[in-house]
Amino acid sequence: MCVYQMGNNVHYHEQIYTTLVRFPGVAVLHDPNLHGFHVDHARRQQSPRSALVREFSLSHGYPGARYARQLFSPEAIVDGNRFSHSARLAQISTGIIVHSQHAQRLILANSPRALVRVVQQPVPLTERRHDKLLAKELVGLPPDSFLLASFGFASPNKHIHNVIEVIPQLRSVFPNLHYAVVGQTIAGYDLDTHIKKLGLQDCVHLTSYVDESLYMQYLLATDIGINIRYPTTGETSAALLRMMASGIPCIVSDVDAFSELPDDAVVKLAPNESPEEQLRQTFEMLIPDQHRQALLSQSALEYISTYADPAKTASDYAAFVDKLLSFKRILD
Repeated sequence: MCVYQMGNNVHYHEQIYTTLVRFPGVAVLHDPNLHGFHVDHARRQQSPRSALVREFSLSHGYPGARYARQLFSPEAIVDGNRFSHSARLAQISTGIIVHSQHAQRLILANSPRALVRVVQQPVPLTERRHDKLLAKELVGLPPDSFLLASFGFASPNKHIHNVIEVIPQLRSVFPNLHYAVVGQTIAGYDLDTHIKKLGLQDCVHLTSYVDESLYMQYLLATDIGINIRYPTTGETSAALLRMMASGIPCIVSDVDAFSELPDDAVVKLAPNESPEEQLRQTFEMLIPDQHRQALLSQSALEYISTYADPAKTASDYAAFVDKLLSFKRILD
């Protein structure tokens, strides 16, 4: 049985997809919405418009074909949530693995006969090589600083601009507060200008892309992690799981897959386009409360060791594959 790790980036997953189409197996969907992948994949073909229409018609029939045709016009209306394109993989795959019950519901809504298993992403617990004070020094921060951090690609739906908006108010109460955005900012999301406008260059840090070593140093240095995002496309955040595996108290949006996390393992905020007041109140409550931070940290580690341990993931994969092979033997 072939097992394919299928994501939404055409540069990394195009050959996985084309091989999966030829030799179906188990598709692990890290993102149940593959709209972006298929648009980019079609644009790399000899006849992009024809390729896109064909792909979307296979997943969504005539409405998908009509939608794909208009994507090449200057007034294109993008509706990635309706035309998520996961149905195509569900049609051809022997089985589907997703990382949340929310993602499972999304797949089954379009492909009710698909065999879908929920298995959390594998994340080992972080090995703490040194203490937090040293980690802060290694990333260029004062050892007595309090570090908020967001990890991964920075995009508008992660509301990093809203976090930046509340930093001046928080600094008046917590003068040693710093905020790091660890990862590349997508084109058009001008956080740098926003930071300069508020005069926060000394305490808000945009690292852009960092290598694994520096990423790990920031994980070890972080006091509170921020992973709010709204709207979502049904994804599970690997960056969030890595923060939890490092014992970092995290703040998330109470939406979709993130709602499934235990209430005692993360702090959940109601999804809101302008969450500044929620963020301010949450930070003012959580930053001075070391006991609450410790409880969140312990619960996060317990969640990861229970549900995201790599050995458990491997066992769940094997059990699902064995079940699929049993079905195949019966059908044969």
